[in-house]
Amino acid sequence: MEILNTRRLFLLPLRPLELQLRLSSPEQLERLLNLRFAQLEMPGPLKEAYRKKIALIDETDADYLLLTYWQFILREEGWIIGEAGFKNLPDCKGDIEIGYGIVPDFRGKGYAREGVEVLTRWALGREDVQGIIATTAKGNIPSQKVLESGGWVKTGADKENIFWRLSKKNGKKINTSRIRRE
Repeated sequence: MEILNTRRLFLLPLRPLELQLRLSSPEQLERLLNLRFAQLEMPGPLKEAYRKKIALIDETDADYLLLTYWQFILREEGWIIGEAGFKNLPDCKGDIEIGYGIVPDFRGKGYAREGVEVLTRWALGREDVQGIIATTAKGNIPSQKVLESGGWVKTGADKENIFWRLSKKNGKKINTSRIRRE
């Protein structure tokens, strides 16, 4: 299994069965992983995103690591405090879109920056990924700071959103000692 590490977190990719358990029985998933969710109940839009991911994994033979949700886990406490995932497979240019979130009680502490940074560096290390795109709401300053600190470039905006891109050219180099493969 692939596990990504930061100073305070490790990122654990959920296997397809674990994605299902997150929807149907999060308590059972906690027992299986020997971890605890900081927020057990999932908001409706996240549930729908999980359903779409499960369907996409089922209908493709692509590497599930690009399609799953990576859980952000506090290294010391064993709490799952957030997650990130790619919304689809790379397009014809090799771009892939990321989404991420942190449980409200753990926001503003740099966890999103740490997790997103190591996950994007992992993805950019793959041959099939040339760039990563993201969208932030104009009013979501904390999320914009996460991307700015990671070397992302603004590529445009509309009335509600700012669009970002991180490429192999403008991304920070990853410290490969932060990645553990088991």
